[in-house]
Amino acid sequence: MGKLTSGVEQAEKEIKPIEDTNRHISIAYTKPFFHRRIFAGLIDVILLVIVWLLMFISFRALATTFPGYKSAYSEINAVQLSSGLYTKEDDGQIVTVVTHYTNDSDSYTSEEIKDAYSDSLESFLAYIRSDISEASYKAVKDNYDGYRLDENLAYNGVKYFVEVNGDIAENPECTASYAMYSSNVYVPYIQNKAYGYLSSLNVSYYNATRYVSNMLFFFELPCSVIVSSLIVLYVPGLFFRRGRKTIGRLVYHIGRLDKNCLSVSFRRYTAESMIMIFGIIVLSFLTLGVPLIISFSMMAFSKKKQDFPDYMLDITEVDDQREKIYFSKEEILLESLKKNKKGVDFQMEGKPE
Repeated sequence: MGKLTSGVEQAEKEIKPIEDTNRHISIAYTKPFFHRRIFAGLIDVILLVIVWLLMFISFRALATTFPGYKSAYSEINAVQLSSGLYTKEDDGQIVTVVTHYTNDSDSYTSEEIKDAYSDSLESFLAYIRSDISEASYKAVKDNYDGYRLDENLAYNGVKYFVEVNGDIAENPECTASYAMYSSNVYVPYIQNKAYGYLSSLNVSYYNATRYVSNMLFFFELPCSVIVSSLIVLYVPGLFFRRGRKTIGRLVYHIGRLDKNCLSVSFRRYTAESMIMIFGIIVLSFLTLGVPLIISFSMMAFSKKKQDFPDYMLDITEVDDQREKIYFSKEEILLESLKKNKKGVDFQMEGKPE
């Protein structure tokens, strides 16, 4: 009885004996250089990012067609423009007043920017009073007044603001520049306090922003990541079945073998891809990349140089430039027979009469 053996690197791995008299076939695969695996992965990552951007734009466009999204977005825009904390740019985009004056600082003097921030906060207080409630207005006004009169809010020991006849005004004895009033007084309050009050006091605005955020984190991002991962990391292996290659692995001639040193089956390949997509990529978004770091560390430092999905399913990456990857043991024997088959030697017996 003959025997068919196959292996990776120098160690041969024996496969179940096959009936084949006087025949012994041995196939030895070599592992690809680590840098080739890295470059193959980089190609796949670049493709993944490109496809993800296209998918994200598509799912964002789809989300904006939902009635609930349209309603929430309209509510957000209306509240932001009414609050005095946002402004509409020439291109129609709504941005915060801080963003607007920071980006267009060359178009205004320092005094104009300082006055714009002050007017923005006064408009915000008026909005709270008219659109929220008198009680909310009083609470925010007291907080704003206390902030401006705080002893720690000073320049060279001189407070930025003083109280005059019951009103709070900029201190004429303070030598701080207009730009310092903007950067040290108004901008910190707008960013650290005013935006928070707008979200917490306006329930409809809070619900609208929460709806849009949920659409982003639970629909747009995950769906775009899953679909792009399927396209880049799973679909190519359905076409390049011999070795189950992605585009990056195809470029660098890297194939994958199962525990029998044969091409990975559809079921095992699907399981490996699902672990990679849902267990590594998607989960990495929720855990700051921890699964991705663990999987890469296993590929770099483990004994068999397998990442986590390959380790779980006993899949090995090999260099297929020297040796072909086969689907079955029968295919190996059949190809061996074809290679070794000799042509028929026709010869005449005896002498012609």
